[in-house]
Amino acid sequence: MVPADRIELDNHCRGSGNEIQAHIATIEINGSTATLHLESDAGEELQVQTSMRELDTGRYLVGSPVVARWQAQDSLLLSA
Repeated sequence: MVPADRIELDNHCRGSGNEIQAHIATIEINGSTATLHLESDAGEELQVQTSMRELDTGRYLVGSPVVARWQAQDSLLLSA
């Protein structure tokens, strides 16, 4: 698991193993932050948190393609 606030969004792949191509399915506004719900072509779902300031740039719209990327050290292993 990767915390939603540790995932960064970009428009281009870098070829890193810790990235996935997706599109923005929905955007949920939570005060000064926004949660972007992403969906990959394979049906994988991710949530990414960003600031309203970043959302206001117009880069992130429902249906927009994005690349979600994270650092390996930000991953958490949950035990059952």
